[in-house]
Amino acid sequence: MIADIIKSIYLFLFRISFMWMNRKPLQNKVVLFVTFPQNSYYLTEELKKRDPSMQIVLVCNESSYPKMAELQSEQVQLLELHRLKLYFTRIYHLATAKIIIIDNYFPFLAVTNFKKEVRCVQIWHAAGAIKSFGLEANNTTTRTAISKRRFHRVYHRFDKIVVGSEEMADIFTRAFGVPSSSFLRTGIPRTDLFFDEHKKQELRDKFYRNYPHAKGKRVVLYAPTFRDTASHHMPLDFERLTRVLGPEVLVLVKLHPVTKQNLAFPSEVSDQLIQIDADEDVNEWLVVTDLLVTDYSSIPFEFCLLKKPMVFYAYDLEEYIAERGIWENYEEFVPGPVVFTQEQLEEAIVAPDFDVDNQKVLAFCDTWNKYSQGKSSEQLIDYVIKKVT
Repeated sequence: MIADIIKSIYLFLFRISFMWMNRKPLQNKVVLFVTFPQNSYYLTEELKKRDPSMQIVLVCNESSYPKMAELQSEQVQLLELHRLKLYFTRIYHLATAKIIIIDNYFPFLAVTNFKKEVRCVQIWHAAGAIKSFGLEANNTTTRTAISKRRFHRVYHRFDKIVVGSEEMADIFTRAFGVPSSSFLRTGIPRTDLFFDEHKKQELRDKFYRNYPHAKGKRVVLYAPTFRDTASHHMPLDFERLTRVLGPEVLVLVKLHPVTKQNLAFPSEVSDQLIQIDADEDVNEWLVVTDLLVTDYSSIPFEFCLLKKPMVFYAYDLEEYIAERGIWENYEEFVPGPVVFTQEQLEEAIVAPDFDVDNQKVLAFCDTWNKYSQGKSSEQLIDYVIKKVT
């Protein structure tokens, strides 16, 4: 209840500030609120290329700021999302832009009544979903009435939502309570990478320059999603894992950006284990990955574009379903074998007759990436330019 009161006071002040700034005229400007840089990075690159005169403002959280800073120029301005000094500057740009692009849930949208010419576009931060979110998340029923009203107001502020498939459109319909007319079927910008052979080769070359000992090894990426419980412990004994897999396998570990945990690997296995910074772009590492190990993450929806095998390590499946919820029958839905213990995971990785149902991966990919065909950024920027100019 106290948290709701604090949020209500903040939103009241935000509303007053926005109303004041909203008196100013609109500009030919696009403002992106960025918490995960992948989609916004590709969109900004495309917009800079297509319209050098367009003013672009990137409002970034701490984890996305370094990546987005690569795009800073006279045309592109960067602002820190949570820096108090920039509070009125952020609201000014929010109130005077013709297009607002967001990639997550932003509570301030509950109190921002945009001018009728403005479009707010939700690009989200994933191509698909296994875990429940929004109005369908298990914890929604325990939320206060104030919180639920705020959720609805935020979701109804989305004029358009970008999707890569009809399946994701159905999920957003349920999660956000929005009509079918809300969707832009342009595909997901962050998937454009997987259709760019030149860029993929550059990433492979960079990887082997940085890790020359990886040449000739099978690369296994472990990339779990986050858990809501703060006391959650890593469910793998990595020293044992490297011993079982042997020196011909290199294990990459990429934790979710929400999970700030530094894993201390023994020095004797340092040539077999690499922890990737949690804030790095996981898609760039997928390009060099031979086998993905994950759980309830959305990464498989993009990794399947590379047509490579996956194993799903769901050691806490029943607990996760009870606490968070998932959209489908998990074991039937995912495009790869499901294992529940480290021993089963090790056996799945090393089994000489490891049978990847490639047809299931291909079918999964076709279903969830119907509109993601390598031109998603271009198609979304077509919409943006049309609405701004």
